[in-house]
Amino acid sequence: MTKQSFNQSAKGNNNNQTIVVATSPSIVDICAKDIEIMLDKLSSIATTDLKEPKIIPPDIELKNELNNIDKANANEINRSYSHFDIIKESISSDHTDNLQTKYFQSVFLLQQLYLSKYQSRFPEFKSDIVAKYHSNVDDSSMADAIKLFHLLNYMYLNCHIGVTP
Repeated sequence: MTKQSFNQSAKGNNNNQTIVVATSPSIVDICAKDIEIMLDKLSSIATTDLKEPKIIPPDIELKNELNNIDKANANEINRSYSHFDIIKESISSDHTDNLQTKYFQSVFLLQQLYLSKYQSRFPEFKSDIVAKYHSNVDDSSMADAIKLFHLLNYMYLNCHIGVTP
């Protein structure tokens, strides 16, 4: 996250102020089609019809502790917030429910993999998923890897994957 400072002043005495605006640089553009392609590839082996899990608002510090996420990794996950509205809108705006089905199939598979092999090692899990995706999808790019990191962070912070208190 970058911070930009703007100086602002008004006529009179001692009317100066500094405004700091936190922005996340857009390294990649995420759109519904990108999410659909990634979810299609992630969920290609799933055949179950899943419903949306009940979201339990977490104590994020406890959740991070349970998933072995230190401050540096938590800050990286938080950098994805600027993409969450786009991801949510892309998944929920599909009137065929195809994208939403793929999302929850992928969530189910990723959560099972995480719990069986990576429990309490979320940073390693995330890196391995991105590396496997990148090496197994012929036309994947670095931009796809970045988008996938954002999507996995979205899944994590929405309590769809990872250990939740």
